Amino acid sequence: MNSDNGRNGYEELVKRLEQVIAALEKEGLDLDQSIKLYEEGAALYKEAQEILSSREEKALEIIDILEKSTPQMTIEDMKEEVPNERTTNRAHQRDK
Repeated sequence: MNSDNGRNGYEELVKRLEQVIAALEKEGLDLDQSIKLYEEGAALYKEAQEILSSREEKALEIIDILEKSTPQMTIEDMKEEVPNERTTNRAHQRDK
């Protein structure tokens, strides 16, 4: 499976890995069948890890871009933007 297949490719990969695990848990497999399934499962696991790692890198890049492009607000900035409830109530009462 190609890791460029996106979400559906990843989901199919995980589904196949679950099938391999279920097959390995069944009794009655001969040694050769078990080894083949184990090798397939190990390859699927490695590919899944690579996909997740790639997705994590992309997410971190996006976070980094957003952090650099978005001005960081401090608590003091937020206090200035949100009107004080008491001040707002007094102003509202004066307007009546």
